[in-house]
Amino acid sequence: MPFQVQSPGRYNRVVIAGALATATASLVLYWKLQPGIASAVVAGLGFLLVAVARPAVALGLLCAVIPVEGITSGSLQVSEVRLLGIATFAIWLVHLLLYGRRIRINRTFLLGAALVLWAGVSIMWGSWLDTIGASYFTLVQVLLLFLLTINVIETETDFRIVLAGLLLGALVSSPLSMSVFMDNVVERARAFEAQNPSSYAMAVGFAIISGLYLMRTAESRLPRVFFLLSSLGLAVPLILAQSRTAWIATLAAIGVMIWYTRHRVRNCLVVAAVMAGLVGVLFAADLVNLTLVDRTSQLVTMRDRGSSRFDVWVVAAGMIADHPLTGVGYAQFPSRYSQYRGDTPAIRRDTVAMRDPHNTFIGVLSELGIIGLVILLLMFRSACREGDVPDRRRAWFSDVMVVFLMMFSIGGTLIHAKLFWIGLALAAKARHLAAERLNGEAEWRG
Repeated sequence: MPFQVQSPGRYNRVVIAGALATATASLVLYWKLQPGIASAVVAGLGFLLVAVARPAVALGLLCAVIPVEGITSGSLQVSEVRLLGIATFAIWLVHLLLYGRRIRINRTFLLGAALVLWAGVSIMWGSWLDTIGASYFTLVQVLLLFLLTINVIETETDFRIVLAGLLLGALVSSPLSMSVFMDNVVERARAFEAQNPSSYAMAVGFAIISGLYLMRTAESRLPRVFFLLSSLGLAVPLILAQSRTAWIATLAAIGVMIWYTRHRVRNCLVVAAVMAGLVGVLFAADLVNLTLVDRTSQLVTMRDRGSSRFDVWVVAAGMIADHPLTGVGYAQFPSRYSQYRGDTPAIRRDTVAMRDPHNTFIGVLSELGIIGLVILLLMFRSACREGDVPDRRRAWFSDVMVVFLMMFSIGGTLIHAKLFWIGLALAAKARHLAAERLNGEAEWRG
């Protein structure tokens, strides 16, 4: 759908005044400041005006920071990322005011709000309340991020801008992630407390899916080649991040994507050949160390019981059996794990206390009970059922993203992850955009 400039109506003079003020400020700054500082300030003001007119640009910038955050969290503070999120939200509010937009919601958002509300109610029967306030505030923030995403994306172009931002962030951070891996040639990147390899691997997997989507929807050959090569290049840091959950989730998503193509068998063989070639290149470049081989072997044989995940889930089963309907309470799993671990003799005795559930479904079921789990499953179902799209092939990205998030949820706790809620919002939005395309085609034929 081509980009259409929206008129801000009676606030048109405000936008014009902002442009004139930016031009005036640029002249003053170049006169008073050094050219480098002045250029940065003017570029920031220009970006602000563009973002106010099209908030998807600001959301794209936020998505670009997420991969960088995962690999450089030691130098990129959480407060800085949160500040960028607040600025993006403020830009969207200004856009709503100037352009007279209405806030749009959908079924998936309502279900997400119900999950957040139920989590708040479950605090009443929780016993460990030390950090519950900060956790719940984060949960509210990511719900607002979902609301922001479904509102700032109004066209196909907005959709591509957000995906391109995530792809750009992953490409920019990939050399740094390679450097981290090379410096940490024996142990996994997890040994560096400043890094979050699983979060980074999720962002890279998300970016690979985004690149493949942009490749399939590009209209000319050159962008298609660029997006394809970008996606192939990101497979290297994805493998070296050593997140087995990210490997499985990304391959599952690509499998669903192939399912919606015409030549499924051929495309499967091509993907298998490409993956074999990438592994061969990594071996030839001496980038595959014993840790990577060992983690791959553990994934196939499950000899470490899923990095003790199975033992954690056995302990969680005790919580679920005692509190099946309502759970032990929001954010209570770590403290209750220490309590139930002593009563579970079948697990490994070297598992540390205060463990994370490492599974979104089990985490929600143990903390929020069957009620919370049902709401979560309905969220996944709603995200790939939004809009009136009779032909599911017209909104294949929705199914791809939901499968990616569900598979990643099996090996990771995503309920507070920004990309989890952005992914759900994009899945739902893909359905709405497909429905709008179908309606437009029907009107054009009529």
